[in-house]
Amino acid sequence: MDGLLKNDGVLPLKKNIKIALIGPNANNLSVLLGNYNGTPINPVTPLDAFKNHLGEENVFYSPGCALAEGVFTDYKTIPAENFYHAENNELLPGLVGNYFNNTGLSGIPPLSRIDRNIDFYWERNPVNNLIDKPFSVQWKGFLIPSVTGTYKFEGNVSVVINNAPVEDGINLKAGEKYEFEASLIVSSFWWSSNYQQQFAELKWVNTSVDYHAEALEEAKKGDVIVFCGGISPNLEGEEMKIKLMVLSMVIALTLICLIPRS
Repeated sequence: MDGLLKNDGVLPLKKNIKIALIGPNANNLSVLLGNYNGTPINPVTPLDAFKNHLGEENVFYSPGCALAEGVFTDYKTIPAENFYHAENNELLPGLVGNYFNNTGLSGIPPLSRIDRNIDFYWERNPVNNLIDKPFSVQWKGFLIPSVTGTYKFEGNVSVVINNAPVEDGINLKAGEKYEFEASLIVSSFWWSSNYQQQFAELKWVNTSVDYHAEALEEAKKGDVIVFCGGISPNLEGEEMKIKLMVLSMVIALTLICLIPRS
């Protein structure tokens, strides 16, 4: 610890150095945003910054652990390669998206199309291109995971898999076809999550990953280890209650990051 505090030749980091970037906030966008935030045009996380400065080949990243018990920060948008729909007895890429100009997913949808995945920022109502008008969307098709594991979903849509609502983790097998349905409701109430910023996103994380082993493996590749921990809006906010994580992992990683590799 004295080595870092005294800065015995560690900082500034050399341009040709290899960095092992470890920690749940190393690529956590919410840390940059805070609460009641807008949407920045070009946000830069620590992972982005190190890659831009040193080159991707010199940066080795792992979240290392969850931010707290059950609170993960390494969610990724579900890729288009995992979504399919049936058409004329053939399985084709993408989901069938039905867009309604009401909040009840009812009636004949004015807009139906194939969406590659669920990752949109519309700014305006996608049905009629108006501002601050309610609408709803329903996506249907199949989800085919590439990796077996226990997955958690994050986003502002409701998810149903094999006719069962998904509210927590779900076990999925690689290559297996699951009936998939997601819905989005955008109401006109001021507290609606989409009222002022109309978007739709669906991300997932495989919580079966051995974060500890992965972090140690990435740490071996770096000349110096940088740890990004602390809290974030994922943990703090209005009336939020959380369980504190087991600190041994954080302490271990913190001690590692304070010792430059020789």
